[in-house]
Amino acid sequence: MKMPQREAERFISDLQDHIESVTTFYVSQDELRDIIRGLRADGHVDLPDLENAS
Repeated sequence: MKMPQREAERFISDLQDHIESVTTFYVSQDELRDIIRGLRADGHVDLPDLENAS
């Protein structure tokens, strides 16, 4: 799923906020990008394509 760069940044920020609100873990935005990149490589194409955000 392609999305504009600004929307991709907001997605990562919102995801980070959500994780921190429901757990005691801190996950950096870089780590979240790596996780999403790995999931997309495994075939989860319904996740945003952060590499090619426009």
